[in-house]
Amino acid sequence: MATSPPSRAALRRFAEAVLPTDDDVTAVCIDRFPEVRRHLGSGTSPVAKISLIIEHALPSTIMTALRCYAPERCAEYEHLLSQQEVAPSNPYQGLAAFQLNDAHLFFGREALTDKLWQKFASLSEKPEGVRLLAILGPSGSGKSSVARAGLLAMLEQRPVAGARAFRRVVVHPGAHPVRSLALAVLPLVDDEQLSPSLRVRRRLIADLAQPNAHGDFDGLTLWTADLPNLVGTRVVLLVDQFEEIYTLCSDQAERDAFVRLLLHSAGDRARHISIVLTLRSDFIGETQRHHLELNRLIVEQCVLVGGMSHEELRRSISTPAAQAGRPIDDATIELLLKDATGSEGTLPLLEFALTRIWEGMLSDRAPGVTLREIGGVGGALAGRAQEIYEALSAADQAIVRRSLIRLVQLGEGTQDTRRRMAVHELCGRGETPAQVLEALRQFATVNTRLLTLSFDGSDAIAEVTHEALFEHWTALRQWIDAGRTDRRFHDRATDAARLWDQAGRPIGRLWRPPDLALLRDYQLRKSDEINQQLACFLTASEHQYLRDKFLNYVAIFLVFSTFLLSVSIFVYQGYRREQLERQRTKEAARVGEQFHQQLLSTYVERGRLLLVHENKALEALPWLNRAHRGGSNSEILPDLLRNAIRTAEATTMVLSGHSEGVRSATYSPDGHSIATISYDQTARIWNAETGVPKAVLSGHKAVIQSVVFSHNGRRVLTVGYDKIVKIWDATSGKLLRDLKGHSDHVYTAHYSHDDRFILTASRDKTARIWDSETGLIVTVISGHTDIVNSAIFSPDGNSILTASNDRTARIWSTQTGHQIIALRGHEDNIASAAYSPDGKRVVTASFDKTAQIWDAQTGGSVAELMLHRDRVHSATYSPDGRRILTTAYDQAPRIWDADSGMIVAELTGHKSIVYNAAYSPDGTHIVTASYDKSVRIWDSETGSLISEFKGHSDRVYSATYSPNGKHIATTSGDKTVRIWNAETQGHTIELRGGMKVSIIKFAYSHDGKRFVSVDNDNRVLIWSAETGRILLELARHVDKVQYATFSPNGRHVVTASKDKVARVWDADTGRPLVVLKNHHGAVHSAKYSPDGCHIITSSADGTAIIWEAGTGRFVAALVGHFNEVLDATYSADGEKVATASSDGTVRVWEAKTGQLIVVLNGHLGAIHSVIFSPDGQRIVTASADNSAHIWDAKTAQHIAELKGHLGFVHSTAYSPDGRRITTACADKMVRVWEAETARLIAEFQGHSGSIHSVMYSPDGQRIVTASADATARVWDVSPETRSAAQIEQLLRCKWHMRFVRDDSDELIPSEPAADCTVRKDANQQK
Repeated sequence: MATSPPSRAALRRFAEAVLPTDDDVTAVCIDRFPEVRRHLGSGTSPVAKISLIIEHALPSTIMTALRCYAPERCAEYEHLLSQQEVAPSNPYQGLAAFQLNDAHLFFGREALTDKLWQKFASLSEKPEGVRLLAILGPSGSGKSSVARAGLLAMLEQRPVAGARAFRRVVVHPGAHPVRSLALAVLPLVDDEQLSPSLRVRRRLIADLAQPNAHGDFDGLTLWTADLPNLVGTRVVLLVDQFEEIYTLCSDQAERDAFVRLLLHSAGDRARHISIVLTLRSDFIGETQRHHLELNRLIVEQCVLVGGMSHEELRRSISTPAAQAGRPIDDATIELLLKDATGSEGTLPLLEFALTRIWEGMLSDRAPGVTLREIGGVGGALAGRAQEIYEALSAADQAIVRRSLIRLVQLGEGTQDTRRRMAVHELCGRGETPAQVLEALRQFATVNTRLLTLSFDGSDAIAEVTHEALFEHWTALRQWIDAGRTDRRFHDRATDAARLWDQAGRPIGRLWRPPDLALLRDYQLRKSDEINQQLACFLTASEHQYLRDKFLNYVAIFLVFSTFLLSVSIFVYQGYRREQLERQRTKEAARVGEQFHQQLLSTYVERGRLLLVHENKALEALPWLNRAHRGGSNSEILPDLLRNAIRTAEATTMVLSGHSEGVRSATYSPDGHSIATISYDQTARIWNAETGVPKAVLSGHKAVIQSVVFSHNGRRVLTVGYDKIVKIWDATSGKLLRDLKGHSDHVYTAHYSHDDRFILTASRDKTARIWDSETGLIVTVISGHTDIVNSAIFSPDGNSILTASNDRTARIWSTQTGHQIIALRGHEDNIASAAYSPDGKRVVTASFDKTAQIWDAQTGGSVAELMLHRDRVHSATYSPDGRRILTTAYDQAPRIWDADSGMIVAELTGHKSIVYNAAYSPDGTHIVTASYDKSVRIWDSETGSLISEFKGHSDRVYSATYSPNGKHIATTSGDKTVRIWNAETQGHTIELRGGMKVSIIKFAYSHDGKRFVSVDNDNRVLIWSAETGRILLELARHVDKVQYATFSPNGRHVVTASKDKVARVWDADTGRPLVVLKNHHGAVHSAKYSPDGCHIITSSADGTAIIWEAGTGRFVAALVGHFNEVLDATYSADGEKVATASSDGTVRVWEAKTGQLIVVLNGHLGAIHSVIFSPDGQRIVTASADNSAHIWDAKTAQHIAELKGHLGFVHSTAYSPDGRRITTACADKMVRVWEAETARLIAEFQGHSGSIHSVMYSPDGQRIVTASADATARVWDVSPETRSAAQIEQLLRCKWHMRFVRDDSDELIPSEPAADCTVRKDANQQK
């Protein structure tokens, strides 16, 4: 006899005992309950998580999950399941749906449940039919409850004919319906058969998401049919809240796959699966638009959930309480029926009221008393709404109050009703859609559902779920009534602004008096209600009104001016004739020069685009030098030349000659030669120092797969798809010998350590050892049952390691060729295998997405490296054997600890496949080559990006270090080999002070001899700019220091801190001098006036304050921002002050009076930095909205946006001459812009962390940046001074680039000229 399921309370006690920590609860949620994980927030407690599990899952499913996770604890606490409860649990569900184990509490829907069972049975009995039953009804009608506690519970008690047993699966589609379906059906697998591991889950998700060869999505059908424990058992799959595939899932392909999975399973003739789905009736149209076949089935095979009759409602109210031993009196039942009858969607409200009544009954309060106290059925809901509202912060309360008022459609002589609105339309001033959505989510939780949130494409949509909220929530009613007039005006103005915007902002749709006056008055009274669109509409209307007034005045003026103009024309004509002749001569010369400069400017712009936007420095340099040779007067040309040469110098040489893509390159052991192989079926040997070709190795009849030097450097070995191994003389390129014997492609070849033998691996399933002098086969290594991908000698030469597609790697005796050990465990092809430097271990890389470490003596598995998301094609040890580097097709190589197998670092950043990765000879760096056309250098210990090389115009196949580690050779599909300088960009100043800390701020003294730094260890340090030594450490603030800078004379330092004060220090002794104390929040910045007499501070309290620098006396407070003031600065003349705020605005003030001058509006996020140009005419702002902008300091007019940032812009700086602007960004890039045109001139990359600050040296020749990577870097930005002839010589002799002709636009690679060799030899002799 089956045992009854445990009660909720017992199940809760049991779960809390088995899962004692938050980590335990979270792990079970992630592994077994994806529908619960959707509802988890960052602050969800373990108790709340267990409640969600019990709410969304069946007791049997929960018990199975717990026993799989912690079987010992389950056995220990089994007695908790049978303990008696002290008091009866609440038999009512509140706003939540009834679950399967609540069937004994589910009353009033018996007739509907029986109707559903009859419909389900008739569909199940049809051999050719589609077993899909749709339950339709409006929101709040109880669809989920009748499906779970009604139909599914009845199927357990009353199975349909022909089914011995049913297994029930419940799934919420969510944002990823296919994934949710996979996780929901996994528990169908018995634990004894197969543990639902991460690998199993991934494989099931992949199977479900892909169609078969015929295009059918049969993954779910095959999965259930293959499970032995389901033989003779049918699966009932309940898809609850099916509308989520339209409201939450944005991927049309996944949505279609999910629907086709359901239809295939429901129509399968084996009849393993029957589908039941619940759907809001207002989403029928969505199924017709997107899934016509499903729409037809729903219409034909649906059951509608209508309103409950009077008697059904009575049973649902009275029976649960009576059954629990605490009946509700008839008078209270009648009152409840009166409130609930005839209203749409009242069932959740009724259940919620009943939960409150039950709670009162447990405290011996009469049901009628509790009902009166909560204000009836709707009053309970209103009370809950008030509780949530009062728990919000003041800011969130304001958002919710304004949003709820706007979600009401005001009635004109009728009742107010609800309406749907996009969340972005609910935003007030300075608010983002994300902030509004987060506040509204408090009213849309699983157990509350006062608001309904959905998604239409990328837009979030909000709607009040129950209109009873309008009538019963007193506070909301008062808000609506108090603002009714303003609401109507706001709606009228918002509609006008939206229509104006949608029509292309025509002048004719703008408002004029008296409407304009009303809108201006509304803005003064309700500034928070004005969103960005309405603010633009108001500003445009005011400007047009002023323009119209001005035109009226102009018309009057013109009438009076006409007469005077007529007289003046006669006099002017005589004078004009005299001047024309003089001007014609000058104009001809000027036009000629202007035309010449315009032509040169096209060369400059073409070079700039190639350099900055396409990262092609070598292609840009000839164009820039052509403009330089022609005498261009472009102000940015010297900067562009400098940046192009600096970038190009990373490429020491370009080797051109192959006619197809170059596959790989290798250095000779002495580093003097480079061997390359290409898809053109040739290999080439080059002089590594000059780039001059030494030999072309031609003779292969198919693609060459590998090239390798002998250890003494005298021979070169090539193998390819023509089945032949060729030995060449490394000096002359002469073919010495062909090694024939393999019957299929040869993949790899290696010399033994003494160069006596050659080892090859082939597609013919063998490896072979050859005598390198005679070419005879010494040993054939056979035993693999599939392709041998690689074969290598052990470090001591006594054994051989092979890797094969037969999923094994094997170790063989070099002397006998006999197998010693077979390494088995991979589930797919093994692409490569490598020995550790000491030969004691082996690492293998496999297409099963893992690498494995093995004991080379015993063959035992040491560790499995399994975090890659795609096939692993290579694995290699670091030179010291401490680390392992793996490369896969998932774009991110990974570094592992070679002893423990633990992940050390993931090298993320490439945008396509990383085809090759290698350690530097000393093991300190890693180089990666990617199909995204870039080469990157990484720190091998931390995984931090050090440098990136761009220049190839096609995918990069390989990258290898020279033996001395100073150069890197890369090969590409662009048919070239490039030799790069392995050193990184920029001179680095290490500001670690004995520990690794993030540099927050960095500032030079005005004489450039010292600088001050602020780090996240709360230290303020003064350094010598010449030696990099610490000169002084200032005493610490109570809280974190956020800013520090020198006074203009360099004698003092001012610091700003979160402890709400700024302090002035003696820069020579570190003695504290003055405390600036009057702020009520953290002080973000403190800066001196140009004359050093005053200091301005910015604070989180929303103000900026001006102080006397010498005494600390308060001078003035600048008040007006609506949020934190993040930065404040003086203009160069000290007459003005600009403040930047989190409210997205900058305000400009008179420094002496504190009078507001202008407000700069336009940013969509907090503004972190603001600076004046040296002449005070412009302002540059940097913001968290990933942008920087240039403004007119007098008129507040927007001039330009500095486009291209990929993260927060933390800081910005003008060059001392005002010609350049530099920005520092969270995307780890420093960018230099032309101040006049906002054109990007240069990008500097080298930091591995977000860049917090940037500034120019006093002479403007260098940029200094401070970063979260614990370093500061100094970048040379001095203009180029070399002549055009000197630069042209660099192009010819170093990079081998030139134009076909002087008047040509075509660039071609060139061989080194004769004068290059002569000059080099002369330099060497000198």
